[in-house]
Amino acid sequence: MMAQSMLFIVLFTGAAALSVLQDPPSLDLQEGQTALMFCTLGEPQSNWDSVYFSWRVNSTAIHPSSRVTITSGPRSLSSSLRISPVTARDSGLYECEIWGMNNYIVGEPYTGNGTRLLVAAYPVITLMMDKEKQLLICEAQRFYPPELNISWSFSNMENQTQDTLVENADGTYTKRSTVGIADIMREREVTCSLQHISLTAPLNDTLYVSGAAALRVLQDPPSLDLREGQTALMFCTLGGPQRDWDSVYFYWKVNSTGIHPSSRVTITSGPRSLSSSLRISPVTARDSGLYECEIRALQNHIQESRTGNGTRLLVAAFPVITLMMDKEKQLLICEAQRFYPPELNISWSFSNMENQTQDTLVENADGTYTKSSTVGIADIMREREVTCSLQHISLTAPLNDTLYVSGKFWVQTETPIYTERGTRLPVTAFPVITLMMDKEKQLLICEAQRFYPPELNISWSFSNTKNQTQDTLVENADGTYTKRSTVGIADIMREREVTCSLQHISLTAPLNETLYVSAHGSSLYQQLFPVRILLTLILVLSPCICNLYIHCAM
Repeated sequence: MMAQSMLFIVLFTGAAALSVLQDPPSLDLQEGQTALMFCTLGEPQSNWDSVYFSWRVNSTAIHPSSRVTITSGPRSLSSSLRISPVTARDSGLYECEIWGMNNYIVGEPYTGNGTRLLVAAYPVITLMMDKEKQLLICEAQRFYPPELNISWSFSNMENQTQDTLVENADGTYTKRSTVGIADIMREREVTCSLQHISLTAPLNDTLYVSGAAALRVLQDPPSLDLREGQTALMFCTLGGPQRDWDSVYFYWKVNSTGIHPSSRVTITSGPRSLSSSLRISPVTARDSGLYECEIRALQNHIQESRTGNGTRLLVAAFPVITLMMDKEKQLLICEAQRFYPPELNISWSFSNMENQTQDTLVENADGTYTKSSTVGIADIMREREVTCSLQHISLTAPLNDTLYVSGKFWVQTETPIYTERGTRLPVTAFPVITLMMDKEKQLLICEAQRFYPPELNISWSFSNTKNQTQDTLVENADGTYTKRSTVGIADIMREREVTCSLQHISLTAPLNETLYVSAHGSSLYQQLFPVRILLTLILVLSPCICNLYIHCAM
């Protein structure tokens, strides 16, 4: 036995090294966006009992939190790390480590090449005058990384600037450039410019040293390309002359329509503020457009107003692919759902065939689009796999779905795993849980919808009660399943929380749903029981009472 164990260890350690693939190699984001990284077990893929993943940044372990989500499982061959929203402090090298276990023997861990994340924070520029000290001060606030250059429009003058750089508590930086006001600067505009990696063009602010000049509106960034669910952040600053305004008001509009605060939209500004910000979270495809900021400044009852050049926002929505067969009409249908912008291409793996596709594009109520491509099933397609591919601006690689066409049956596949006895198709669909109460019938109903494979267990938190559950399993039209578990409400359940749990191969942990059963959960029929008894007594006794009354009267 010992010889066998030692031989196994030699074979185990002598196996080919694990290949750890990390994607993407680098990520350049802005604060408030979402970082998504992937780690995959590459070749060779040994028959491990379990495969484990761990993540670290700058050699420090990463654990899930309200901003950090890690997906993986002991039998999964890939893991993902999601950080949302990112901040400047999240910048660093993210490494994924994989190790396998076989017969309780842990193999040597292997680490990927890492993903270099750089989270840039836009600087906010402020140009002001200290009249008492006769100084001009240009300040860049809350930017990252710290490499930022401040330049002035009077660099050929004799005055020297004094620059200071300070790190803020949140990991961003503030840089200030100060210069004394010389006589040559008076009665003219002085411009301060910022150059930073987060900016596509220099960010400028102008101040008129003496007299009056036109109002200027500075908007940043000029454009934003986001995905659905991310956060859009835009800034508007009062440039030009820094006069002693009585009031300054900011107005935001998108595609010439006014914007008002809501549960998703936050606007920050004040009557004496010189800047405003617009935050939309989470963004949807309908939020795409040109966002303009208008500033109205009031001094001595005289109003000036100007509008900025705007921020162009494009919100892309990832398509969801579905490939299906209409057996009756002998058609293959590939559908891309909920994507934006509408420019999307659908291609097939049999483009050289004679069958022509029919494509339709429909706009959905939420501003996204659905596109379907339909083709008739030809004899050349039978007994083979047919693949549908989507190309879209939101995708870094084509999105594919494959379906095996057979004269007798068909199955929907992902990447097939070839075995000695044929092809095993590892397809799973996550269940969606719903827990509800039928008050009239006094029943609790737990339903798991659209899961695959059909082996799924539904359990209750009151399994020790006398009530018996009734389970039903139904196959859906798309090949997934729906399972329902029903139980009568017993007195022991009232005034307490009841939990329904799902266990399925697609889940790394049980999926739970909880419902509070109140003492007043009985049906209306049961609640009116005393009233029904009283009415019955009145109907039964009323003849006797009438006879007694007549007898007494005689």
